[in-house]
Amino acid sequence: FEFSSQRMGCVNKITELKLNSELTEEMGKLISDLWKNEQTIQKIYSLKSNYYLDDSVSYLLDNVDRITNSLYIPTKEDIVRAHTTNVITEAKIKMKNGNYLITDIGIQVGKIKKWIKGFQDIEALIFVVAISEYDQKLDGNNYLENAIDFLSDIVDSDLFLRRQITLFLNKSDIFKEKLESRQGDLRDTFPEYTGGYD
Repeated sequence: FEFSSQRMGCVNKITELKLNSELTEEMGKLISDLWKNEQTIQKIYSLKSNYYLDDSVSYLLDNVDRITNSLYIPTKEDIVRAHTTNVITEAKIKMKNGNYLITDIGIQVGKIKKWIKGFQDIEALIFVVAISEYDQKLDGNNYLENAIDFLSDIVDSDLFLRRQITLFLNKSDIFKEKLESRQGDLRDTFPEYTGGYD
């Protein structure tokens, strides 16, 4: 892929950014300009099902001007879309009938042996999978199929015998948008599927 000559300066400035550096308003404008006006970026983005790219990327890029503004105040949608998926986080919840510890392991599929023993005393497991990722790849493998295989490993584990396990499929709104726009064919992942796109 080649970028248009008029935007190469913009591309160079963005690629000079260091990982975890603060995004300034100026940088936000450059990113926004590339996202909205550079055809090469849109071509690359249209191929997102060939590699893992979080569904929030387009939302964040559509809103980068607002997000990098010095007076920025996050909306509820911003907070939901900015969910970190590669770290383990915990939240303690106190309710009338007891205290609960909720642990989010994020995307830790390949690290099951590292964290699974820490869950020996759990009472329930909620397994959340983004159904919208049916057409995305992770290390050359289908992301949704990886999640299903991962859940199977958990269910088959002796550590989770007699534990309540709930599968929660989220991002159904994005899933529906993808099906309606024919962005990815569900039959590529699940050939046995014979239904329509509604």
